Amino acid sequence: MFLCFLQCAHPGNVKNGFLAAGVIDNDSKAWPDLHSMVDTCKKRNSDKNLCIEQFASLCRHADAHGHVPDEVFESHGFPVDSDENGKPVRRPAGISQEHLQRAKSLSHDEQKRLRRERKDETKKQENKLVEEKLKIMRMLENNRRCETILMELVVGPAASALPTLANVDSEQFNNKRCEF
Repeated sequence: MFLCFLQCAHPGNVKNGFLAAGVIDNDSKAWPDLHSMVDTCKKRNSDKNLCIEQFASLCRHADAHGHVPDEVFESHGFPVDSDENGKPVRRPAGISQEHLQRAKSLSHDEQKRLRRERKDETKKQENKLVEEKLKIMRMLENNRRCETILMELVVGPAASALPTLANVDSEQFNNKRCEF
C-alpha cells in the first residue's frame, strides 16, 4: 500500500497531472495555462470558446467580489447548469451556501467580510437567546422565593416544606405580601 502511494504521489506524476490539468503551463512550468484548463471541460466546444472569450470579464468580477454568481455567468451567455436528469440547478449565492457555489475565492476580502457579518449576526441571536433564558430563570427564582415566603407567612416556618400553595385557602392570603 505504501509503495503504491509513493508511486502515485511521485513528484513526476504530480507534475504531469498539474501539466495535464493546466494548473501549470508546459512551457513556463510556473503559470496556469487557461487553454489546458478549459480543455479539461467535458462540455461542448462552444462552451469552451465562451470560457476563453469571457475569461477577462469573469476574472474582473471575481477579483472585485470573490465570487461569480450564477446570474453573472448567465448574463455572459453561459447556459444554466443542470443535474444528471437535465433539470436546471440554481446555486444560492449567500455566504451560508459556500459549498454549493462555483467560482468562489474563500480568502477574498469581500467573502471574509460577509462571513464576519454572518458570524456577528449569529452571535447577536445567540446573545438574545441567552438573555431571554436568564430573564426566565430570574422569574422562576423569584417565583420560588415568593412561594417560600408566602408559605412561611401562611402556614409558618416549621410546616413550610409539607403543604403546598394549592392546599391553602384564599382567606389565609389576606394582607400577605411577597416582597424581596
